[in-house]
Amino acid sequence: MREFCFGLLLVFLASAAALGEDLEIRNDGWSSGGAAGFQAGFVSGEIAAVRLAPAGPFPCTVERVRFLFGGATGTRTVSVHVWDDGAGSDSPGTELFSGSYQVTASNDVLQEFQLGVSGVSVSGPIRVGIEFTQAGVPSVARDADGLTAGRNFVMAQGAGWLKAESLGVSGDWIIRAMAGCDDSDRFVRGDANADRGTDISDAVAILGYLFLGVDQVTCEQAGDANDDGALDITDAVYVLSFLFTGGKAIGPPVGACGVDPTGHSL
Repeated sequence: MREFCFGLLLVFLASAAALGEDLEIRNDGWSSGGAAGFQAGFVSGEIAAVRLAPAGPFPCTVERVRFLFGGATGTRTVSVHVWDDGAGSDSPGTELFSGSYQVTASNDVLQEFQLGVSGVSVSGPIRVGIEFTQAGVPSVARDADGLTAGRNFVMAQGAGWLKAESLGVSGDWIIRAMAGCDDSDRFVRGDANADRGTDISDAVAILGYLFLGVDQVTCEQAGDANDDGALDITDAVYVLSFLFTGGKAIGPPVGACGVDPTGHSL
């Protein structure tokens, strides 16, 4: 059931993506006021981390990191790290960001920090980690509804990176990222009316747009079927030729949203 719910969360994140909108990416099921445990076993220099997967389209910009840090009162310094985690191994890839922050402990309010001036550009899964400068609590929290295997990690002194499940951790780390994925320059060539396919209706949409004032072409880049940098009657002819007379294939991006490899901007 937990894996099913996690799948639904990823579907929600993907379907909610809008132009330039920041989305919260998380594994945990915690909500404010809910039950959480605070892991007391960390010592200075150790890290709690989560693997997070932005829905795209890529590149995305991770703007902020959010995490629950409490279990005792006090103010501490922690380091926030972001790594490329596309390989999916126990150890993360290249470090993309590191910064230190002052944290005042709270058992029910998420800490939130901006990652530099412009955020961190990512092109796939990432690992977000909180490095501690003291032992015990206050510390990072875990949720109370079980652990998602393969998505929670500990960098332990003398042992390196370990999956949290191998250490008996009982819940997901409450560590999240806020990311924006801007699809303003992405389109599917030939899908002029944005109905997720290329057929005769796209040629009709192009002709209506050009000659009848019918605005069914949602993106002129998509209507530029022959990729000549202009939207005109030759694009409608190109689509019809491709569909019915064995004409040349429509060039990329096709099949899924992408950018124009030839650099045209309509």
